[in-house]
Amino acid sequence: MVFTQVPDASKGDLEKAISAASTAFQSWKKNSFTERAACMKKFVEGLKSRQQEFAKALTLEQGKPLGAAAGELFACIH
Repeated sequence: MVFTQVPDASKGDLEKAISAASTAFQSWKKNSFTERAACMKKFVEGLKSRQQEFAKALTLEQGKPLGAAAGELFACIH
């Protein structure tokens, strides 16, 4: 059963992603703990708001029970 489609990435795409991450890290590492914590809290809120959606995707992708996938997300959030 196909539940989604994703594009293939080329070696060039990978190199662009690595370069972008390296560039982003240069500014990220200058942020204070408080600024980093605020970013992480925002990420967690986004994850919480879509927790069921992510759990379903993990179940479809990996074949694990929905409860196990939800448990992984719960652990990640906390």
